[in-house]
Amino acid sequence: MAFMYPAHYPTVPLKWDESPWMTVSTDTQEEALLSNVEIRITAQVYMPN
Repeated sequence: MAFMYPAHYPTVPLKWDESPWMTVSTDTQEEALLSNVEIRITAQVYMPN
């Protein structure tokens, strides 16, 4: 099965799991916040209370 990327997206995402509407430049503070949230979610999934 061939990978077909929709033509209406302006650019290909930077990563495979990244949304097509994500901006290329991300603020450092926003990047740190997202990383922190991902770590907390991962901790909850693998080590439930």
